[in-house]
Amino acid sequence: MRSRVWLAAFSAVLVVVVAACGGGGGGDDGGSGGDQGGGDDGGSGAVETTAGDDGSGGAIDTSAGYARYTITGADMDRDGELGFIPPASVYSEGNWYLSFAQSDSNTGTVLTISLDPEVASVLFGDGEVTVTATKDLCDFSDVNQDSNEASGTITCTNVGGIKPSGAFVTEGINITVEFEANA
Repeated sequence: MRSRVWLAAFSAVLVVVVAACGGGGGGDDGGSGGDQGGGDDGGSGAVETTAGDDGSGGAIDTSAGYARYTITGADMDRDGELGFIPPASVYSEGNWYLSFAQSDSNTGTVLTISLDPEVASVLFGDGEVTVTATKDLCDFSDVNQDSNEASGTITCTNVGGIKPSGAFVTEGINITVEFEANA
């Protein structure tokens, strides 16, 4: 039951993040294009990299931060790197809600991290699999955060998710995330 509640919460977060990343096509504000350069971060550029095994090979803007993830178990193995998405994140000392995605692609690969001690979690979805990991199955001890930045490594073991077939998996998935995010 609890995994279905997290799944519903993840679905809601996924919709918000994809919308914030321009996943529905061109934005109407004219200033949020993926690789138009400039931006409000002083003009730092995108870093070219391959985003895991999804085959997209697109550019990932890591100028504001990144998340490197590895998922193993239950025939759901994958890894990759995603860029931090500040407009889809909330910053407050002690309570970070971080969103990461591939910045120039509509692949739908999204990773969210809640560092709120009450509801700490890691949620991943890539259009094929969904992984939900709550604080009781994760080690958040190697995480540093303040009002300007958050970073660290989170390791979650024996968590659940949804396979490409749509089958629920209640355990047997492991996810490790190394991340850095700057407000």
